[in-house]
Amino acid sequence: MPKLVNNTSLSIRKKQDFLFDFYNLNNFYRPIIGNVAMQLYINLLSEAINYQKIGGQMLLEQFVERYQLTYEEFHAARKKIEAIALIDTYYDEREQAYHIIVNPVEQYQTFIELPQYKSLLTNKIGVDGIERLNYLYNAQPYIEGGAVAISQPLTYLVDQINNNDVRFNEIYQKIAQIHQNQLIISDDCKKIIEENCNHFTTNEILTFLNNSVIYANNGQVFIDQAILIEKIRLHLLTSTKIKANLQVYRNHAIFEKKASEAEIQKVFASYHLNCEQYLYSITKTNLAEHDLELISQLRHKQLTDAQINMLIDFTFFKSKIGRLSHSFIKPTAQTVLNMNLNTLDKMLSYWDYDINKKVTKKTDVDEVEEKITTWDA
Repeated sequence: MPKLVNNTSLSIRKKQDFLFDFYNLNNFYRPIIGNVAMQLYINLLSEAINYQKIGGQMLLEQFVERYQLTYEEFHAARKKIEAIALIDTYYDEREQAYHIIVNPVEQYQTFIELPQYKSLLTNKIGVDGIERLNYLYNAQPYIEGGAVAISQPLTYLVDQINNNDVRFNEIYQKIAQIHQNQLIISDDCKKIIEENCNHFTTNEILTFLNNSVIYANNGQVFIDQAILIEKIRLHLLTSTKIKANLQVYRNHAIFEKKASEAEIQKVFASYHLNCEQYLYSITKTNLAEHDLELISQLRHKQLTDAQINMLIDFTFFKSKIGRLSHSFIKPTAQTVLNMNLNTLDKMLSYWDYDINKKVTKKTDVDEVEEKITTWDA
């Protein structure tokens, strides 16, 4: 075995990602290895964490100086923590470098079941000390009063899975009956339901399925997988808690060439929220399903949330009627796509020089809607 000398290179790493367990280290490792060896383990673990963050290695000379150890203390303590498997040490003769791997502290039950470890610990703390540790690690928390244990056993989860299987089968039977038992539900659709709808009510799941039914020309009745996914997604959006107090910064002067560049950027910053949050922050009302479907259509056309939010803001600016006009926003979005207005700056510039000119004479958004009708939903 090569001897560690003061110019030996040290590379110190953790075996795996684990949390430092001082409680166990102090309770049943320290009596065997002593304070100096325990401190060396802590120092090596600290250096291993440093390595994870910044990499690199050091010389043994630097290590013992940093932690105020003599070479003799380091060697003696190192051997002790190697022997009890707190570290593993490897030597690269070509590089004259040592690699130290720091291992996690064992749990008490695992430690005490090893005969040699138990013997060493008994030799240091006696039978009374072992009994004390057994009590510490096996004692149940004290519960005051006449409380009784009501925690569910593992069989509860097994029963829940079995009950879910029964519930889903009943749902499939009900939806089939609604469609005169002609409905085909593919295994893929069942998988979508069972993996995503466990926390929904039976009626909610029936609604998803019923709204996804397609009657084909050849007489087949089936669940459209894409529609099913979209119905579930829309329901999740409406049931997800939106931050009620989140404020968005709006200033319609940007659409009238009356805003500074700094003001424009403040407005643009709010456009980078997700569309559902942005629209809710304007209307302060729960989003209707037709508005959620509109957002979904715009996203499917590869518009970003920031672009969609700018379209929403622009539509409110033009309409001045307090609602989101779908028949205005759709053709405007199509123009954004056709003209390749792929940034907020481009959209704003185009509206400044084109759309504004076309609609400035209109006093009501409905007049504009009569003129612009192109939309491939």
